[in-house]
Amino acid sequence: MRERLTVAFILLGLGLCTLGFLVRTYSLESTMGRHETREIHETASIIATAVKARHDAGKPVDQSFLASMIGEEKRVVLHWDNTNEPDIVAEGLAFTGTGDPSRSSDLWAAEELPGGYIEVSQSRDEIGRVLFGPSRGLIVFFGVLGVIAGAVGYLFSRALSRPFRKLADAAGALGRGRFDLDLPRTRVPEAKEIGDALRTSAAQLQDRLEQEHAFAEEASHLLRTPLTSLRLELDDLALSGEIGADVRLTIERCVQRIDELDAVTGELVGIARRPGGRGVALPLRELATTCAQRWADELAHHDRALTAAVEGDLETTYTAGPLEHIHELLLVDVLHRSRGSVRLVYEATDSGALKLRISAADGPRSPVRRKGPDSTYLRARAVVTALGGRVQGEYHDRGLDIVLPRR
Repeated sequence: MRERLTVAFILLGLGLCTLGFLVRTYSLESTMGRHETREIHETASIIATAVKARHDAGKPVDQSFLASMIGEEKRVVLHWDNTNEPDIVAEGLAFTGTGDPSRSSDLWAAEELPGGYIEVSQSRDEIGRVLFGPSRGLIVFFGVLGVIAGAVGYLFSRALSRPFRKLADAAGALGRGRFDLDLPRTRVPEAKEIGDALRTSAAQLQDRLEQEHAFAEEASHLLRTPLTSLRLELDDLALSGEIGADVRLTIERCVQRIDELDAVTGELVGIARRPGGRGVALPLRELATTCAQRWADELAHHDRALTAAVEGDLETTYTAGPLEHIHELLLVDVLHRSRGSVRLVYEATDSGALKLRISAADGPRSPVRRKGPDSTYLRARAVVTALGGRVQGEYHDRGLDIVLPRR
């Protein structure tokens, strides 16, 4: 969009300048035409007066005399009515007219003489050459105008596209599962509407995530509780000595089927907790590298070091957005409530859950404050809880442990 707006500004600037140039040129052409017409009439009157005076004095009127009274772009014709002599014609070196004013658009004027007349003409092309002739200054002006229009268009397009680029980033973050969207503050109505829609979608998705987690927990409880009770009753029945061998074998097969059903129930609950869209889950190897690098860069600005380790299956996938959100909140908390070097340990358990341990080398930097509504620790714990996980411990005392189910 920026390239198109820049080109559009350049074309618009050059188009408006060209239009103004043409309007000004048309106005100047009319003005110059009237001026040249008056000048030709004045020239014809002067020549007629000079020819009359010279003729009355008995001096010859020839071509050289007429040529001395006109400019290089004019033509003069002297005609005598009562003589058989041809017309006397004098042309300037720059005259480009047709010589026949009755059938051309040349400028012309005539003055009567006793026994004849004087006719003076000038090509209208002279006006065009003056107005439209090549001008280095005009070319430079158009070039500078194009550069200025391009610069203004580029700056304007950047300012106009900036909120939409931030909206695109926010939409990408929402697609990764993040709900703390960095939306632009803009006065562009369309961008504000898109931002409001993304904010509403993020809130709805977060509510849906919490509902899905509650549903998965409730479904797990409702399905497994009767299965567990039935299995216990069958175990008690199998331990009693009042049943035969064939009944005991049937009970063992029923217990095996109950175990299989319990395993299927656990698998279904696990599927319900996993992300449903493509592109929102990343392997632990990539997630740990990205998050640890973000922490290392920020801690380096505060002269603090970071070490990180990854354990378990590195290819286990997790939803990227919520983990990135949790990391950013805890990073602020670590910077404000701990000192010294920091260690991150990621572990993918056999069940697929993610365990994250954060520990600091030194004691707390300041008294623990977790009661404010803007506490980053409380916000991080709320996100972890919404995902069905738990948080416990302290940075300086054996580390802060976070356990998240696989989603």
